[in-house]
Amino acid sequence: MPEALAFLRGPEFNLAVLDVKLSGPDADSLGVAALLAAKGTPFIFLTGMRMDDVYARQFPHAPVIEKPYDRATLLDAVHRALGIP
Repeated sequence: MPEALAFLRGPEFNLAVLDVKLSGPDADSLGVAALLAAKGTPFIFLTGMRMDDVYARQFPHAPVIEKPYDRATLLDAVHRALGIP
């Protein structure tokens, strides 16, 4: 996660895709999500576990995609995150 936080100090970008759980005990991307939300940068959560929805609900504006997913599902989530009909 330190790398992601450092990256947020760089140039702005249009969208982020975050895996809810990261490797390591109690590791998640919620801190990155909070910074993105504060900056107004849209993001999407990916998750391999239904339980991760509990974490993702802290950011109700962010689409949540369960793994495995297909291209159409990801594209739909990108459109929703960016407000594209």
